[in-house]
Amino acid sequence: MALTVLATLVAVIAVGALVVVLADRSREPVAQETGAAVDPSVPVLGGAPPTGLELDDRGTSVGLTWVDPAKRKASFIITMAKRGEQLKAVGHVGPGKVAFVEYGLNANLDYCFAVVAVYSAEQMSSSVQECTNRGTTRPQR
Repeated sequence: MALTVLATLVAVIAVGALVVVLADRSREPVAQETGAAVDPSVPVLGGAPPTGLELDDRGTSVGLTWVDPAKRKASFIITMAKRGEQLKAVGHVGPGKVAFVEYGLNANLDYCFAVVAVYSAEQMSSSVQECTNRGTTRPQR
């Protein structure tokens, strides 16, 4: 149990550094390897990214679902921000879980989400970013 908590804590800290890299990420996956020297203290992209990220906009909450590329062998960190802001970790789920709901949102604002597969404290890979598109109408739920 203590090892699981410690591993999760290390992964969340590492994702903090990774989120900076993902903030301006386009809709195309980033190359997995560059061949350049890598600072061992910085997480690198590695492993297959989560795919098929779908948002279920419920107004004050948004449900997320995705496809697990690791076949139940990686945990996932959910990142979120208001449209145009830097993504930040808002939650995590364990291996095999492919759904998450973020509550307490402003129904008048758009939010962007990405899901990061955590293969180890040093290897992670992010889905493409998906955003709500509320415009002038709001979901009625």
